[in-house]
Parts: sequence; C-alpha cells; structure tokens
Amino acid sequence: MVEKLVEQYHIRTFFDTPHLVFCALSWNKGEVICSPLNAPEYLLFLVQGSIRMYDLHPDGTTSPVAALSGFSLVGDVEYVTNAKPRYYLEAAEDCVCVALPFAPYREALEQDVTFLHCMLEIMADKFTESTEQSFSAGDLEERLLTYLREEAPEHKMEGVEPALCQLRCSRRQLQRVLSKLCQEGTLLHLGKGRYQLNTEE
Repeated sequence: MVEKLVEQYHIRTFFDTPHLVFCALSWNKGEVICSPLNAPEYLLFLVQGSIRMYDLHPDGTTSPVAALSGFSLVGDVEYVTNAKPRYYLEAAEDCVCVALPFAPYREALEQDVTFLHCMLEIMADKFTESTEQSFSAGDLEERLLTYLREEAPEHKMEGVEPALCQLRCSRRQLQRVLSKLCQEGTLLHLGKGRYQLNTEE
C-alpha cells in the first residue's frame, strides 16, 4: 500500500537520495498529529483527509491558522529549523500520510540537491503567502467583505469554520463582525452559520 501511494503521488521525485524507506501513518478525526509539546519525527505527505492548524491561547481559546487538504507537505518547517512546531496540527477528518523519518536520513538529505530545492520553493511560497496576507485588507471587517465579494460562491458564507481559516481569526472575533454587519444591513443572516452579502443595499 505504501509503495502504491508513493508511486501515485510521485513522492520520490522530491528526492535524489536512493533507497529511502517510507511508511504510512494514519490519524482519526480529532487526533493531534503534532504540537509545541510533541515535535514531528517525520516528513509527512498528506494523501488522504485533511488537517487543521491552530494556535492555542493561555485562556484555552484557539485561533485557526490554516487548513491542509489534498496532497500537502507537513513537517517541512520543523525539518529546516530543527525546532518544535509553533502550532497544533489536528486531523480535521480521518487522514493518511506517507511518512519519511527524519533521523536516519537527515545527513543524506542535507546533501540532496533536489530535496533542498523543493524545501526552498516551499519556504518561499509560504513566505510570499504570509506577506500577502499581512498586507491584504487591513482589519477583519474589510477582509470578510473582500472574501464574500471576491471568493465566496454567490457571495455566501456556508458555515463559520471554513471562513475562520481563510480569515485567520477567532470565532469570537468573526461573530462580533458578523453581528455588526448584519445590524448595519451589509449582510443577510440566512440561518445558523450562513450569511450572504446584501447586494441590494
């Protein structure tokens, strides 16, 4: 099964190093994959399911950071920095990853030009995405309206959770802005977690 997944997702094309031995790891929905207290020991290629990344605050509240689905790489930042993760990663649904352990291959991978180029590209993409988000619409209200105008199908929000990851805010912050915009008539409340931009305003 592991070899079929490796072939299906062309995972060996990320490496020049020969004879790498991969394994498969799985998590059930709600299980924590890694956290600031539990550093990853593997480079993970997500091949089934989805993962949510969030920050945990001292008061117990959480803020969504990102959502990973489809074919995604996990553990790249920890590999490059050799540090524990800053955020929590949790299985948003049952998920499977093809995994390569760090320890046996670190020395070889540090000489692997193809792998290092992949890491550079991934880090550059993440830096660019982070910068664009920082310089995009200033406050949460602006970001929400931009999201509804430009990205949401039919200018609708179908559920709060997907928007939390997109807008990088807490549920409380989003609910406060939604309530304000509904009172002003900018948004229409269609039902639990469902809102639409009022285009007739």
